[in-house]
Amino acid sequence: MKTHSFFNKYKNIFILFILMNIIYTIVGVTAFLLLPHDQIFGQLTTTPITILDVFTRWDGMHYNSIAIDGYGVYNENNIAFFPLYPFIMRILYKLTGVMPVYWGLIVSRLSYLASMILLYDLTSLDYDEETSYTTVLYMTVFPASFYFISLYTEALFLLFILLSFTCFRKERYLCGAFFAMLSTALRSVGIFMIPVLLSEYLLKNKWEIKSLWKKIREDAKTGVAISLKPVFSLLIIPLGLLMFMFYCGLREGNILAFSSAQKAYMRFLKFPTVSLWVTAKNSVGFLWSVFKTFFIENAHIDSSLDLKLGFAFIKELLFGTFFTGIIVMMFKKVRPSYWLYTILMFIVPFSTAVGDEGLSGMPRYVLILFPVFVFMASMRKCKKFNYTYLSLSIVLGIVLMSLFSCWHWVA
Repeated sequence: MKTHSFFNKYKNIFILFILMNIIYTIVGVTAFLLLPHDQIFGQLTTTPITILDVFTRWDGMHYNSIAIDGYGVYNENNIAFFPLYPFIMRILYKLTGVMPVYWGLIVSRLSYLASMILLYDLTSLDYDEETSYTTVLYMTVFPASFYFISLYTEALFLLFILLSFTCFRKERYLCGAFFAMLSTALRSVGIFMIPVLLSEYLLKNKWEIKSLWKKIREDAKTGVAISLKPVFSLLIIPLGLLMFMFYCGLREGNILAFSSAQKAYMRFLKFPTVSLWVTAKNSVGFLWSVFKTFFIENAHIDSSLDLKLGFAFIKELLFGTFFTGIIVMMFKKVRPSYWLYTILMFIVPFSTAVGDEGLSGMPRYVLILFPVFVFMASMRKCKKFNYTYLSLSIVLGIVLMSLFSCWHWVA
């Protein structure tokens, strides 16, 4: 009976998850068979099974190679990729003999299914059932959501983040800190969960710092620091990152080798407005070139007009500015810990530029910003916004998945 009630409760989520997988698979395979591939990478494959191979592009190749051969074999700079995801793939491979690429896809897909359920339950703590389901729907139809079911870390990272929040909301502080620690073994930005979870703890105590300080002084007299246990639990969060740093120090002689390796991929930190400005300038320059070519020179597209690069500029600008606007609108309209999480997780990719091209990868990096989808779901009663978001997301999702499956850079 319990199993039956569980499936009834989350029936719509299971249906949504199945539809998501079917649609992205059909789009990816169709595009792979019919559209031109990237001339440099287009012949690379991770698995001969096409319906799975289309989900293993770009970073997926690195994770698969790390799982099979370790760091530095497939690419000397793949130390830039954090170890937990390929480590899980390798362990499962050793236990079963099934190739890591398949385990990676299974882990990602099960992680996202679990994330959908957790996001629904977490949102239900503050909103009604319809808003909770709409939150999951908005995240699932987001144009870059295929990364959740690809050979990428997005789904697993999101799962650990949602588990951290859920545990802290239910006052299971050590458990929440443990999942946050695991997130730091997937991405360095997991370290931001320290201030985020601290703010959640303070919110649970209604920000009564004086009252908390009084409890601490009382604990000091008895010698039992009960009130500080939640705060002390946060100290384990950096362990995932610190262990990777220790490994980098042993292997590369540089504890920040994972950060230094980013330079090989032309990724550099810049002031946020600089990255946005460069992207905007490049987008305007591209649009002017198109306008001049067609309407002033009355000419056809030539090799000097890089349509792929121009599309990338506009894509990054649109996603970057849209999420910037949403984050500003969210202020004081979602839980303070949610808003802090969003701004901290957004600021790093928003401050990262690829060479002189500005922002890169924004559609993928914003996937983990679940509070944004919670906020947008709270606006679902605005039918124009609802229909516009859903229709644009579906169309863009088909376009981006088609490009991704053919080895064209998306995010």
